[in-house]
Amino acid sequence: MNDHDNDDDHDDEEELTPEELFDTIEVAAAEGAFEEAAMLVALANAAFQSGQLEDDVLRARFDAAQAELERCQGNLDAASEHASRAVKALEGLGAAGARTLAGAIYTSALIELDRDDVDGAMSLLDRAATMLEAQAPKDVDVFASVLITMGEVSLEVGEAEASSRLFGRVLEVLRDAQPDSEGHAHGLNALTGKAFLGLGAAAVQSGKNREAKDFLERAIEFLDEGLGDGHPVRIEALERVVELYRSMGDEAAAALAEEELRAAREAFRRAEDEDDELDDELDELDDDDDDDDDDDDKT
Repeated sequence: MNDHDNDDDHDDEEELTPEELFDTIEVAAAEGAFEEAAMLVALANAAFQSGQLEDDVLRARFDAAQAELERCQGNLDAASEHASRAVKALEGLGAAGARTLAGAIYTSALIELDRDDVDGAMSLLDRAATMLEAQAPKDVDVFASVLITMGEVSLEVGEAEASSRLFGRVLEVLRDAQPDSEGHAHGLNALTGKAFLGLGAAAVQSGKNREAKDFLERAIEFLDEGLGDGHPVRIEALERVVELYRSMGDEAAAALAEEELRAAREAFRRAEDEDDELDDELDELDDDDDDDDDDDDKT
């Protein structure tokens, strides 16, 4: 499998389309950037209230995005309410809402997992996967994410063979995926890394340590390619890799992975410190502007 690379970058200064806005909300929520996600939710809500956005599918996507934000913040009742509203609206739109419906069902499944309702979650995941499998062209990113979650649930209940099939299916789905931007290429590589991580965990569960090590090495390779040094998802994955190596009794591999984990955590802390410094600088600029305004008023 080749890395997903694409040099056709989008201009960072371009205004977000409504679709990109909701994608950004979901990503920000998943990465713990709750203030950013909440700000974008407020922006979208203002657009709906002012009549700038009137599309029924986008309205349902807005509910799904709010559901994801509430879920990540632990507000499961509010999350469930938004997700149910999104699913009901999209079901009522028929073919017009079909492509978005699977994503809303996936969000509902994640909420049920957070509630420890594995059977309910798997039923929803199966429905979303079936819908996505039937769509042409497939929504590859969502399809892969659904299959990865199904594989992770199968692992948790001790079904290593079923989880291996699911993670293998992810690799099949992603093999011919064509990224439309550098950011999308990174996302596909991250999904590929998660699939290899799942295959490694399933191999460990089945006692196939040699296979597991190969899978885990490939997982680290793709996660490094897809995510930044201090990305929270990469840190979480590396923690899992260390844990798996230790369970295999491979202390040398665990030590190497732990070095990467320490570096990733340090990169995350540096990024947080830089963000704090930037916030302080912006606050100082705001204070200076306020002082200038006061001086102008006096003159």
